[in-house]
Amino acid sequence: MSIVYDVELSVKYMDVIAQGWIMAKHATLLFGIEWNLLWESPLDDVRTSLNIILPTS
Repeated sequence: MSIVYDVELSVKYMDVIAQGWIMAKHATLLFGIEWNLLWESPLDDVRTSLNIILPTS
């Protein structure tokens, strides 16, 4: 666990953590995927197929 000594930074950290949580809730579960079959696929196609949406900012 990380301790934030600067209170102003804690808001930024929590925003990023919340954004990651939401992204993970929407994405396909990544366990059990045969990654070795996807090496030749374009990364954007893999992200789309797994519903991995990158943050806009």
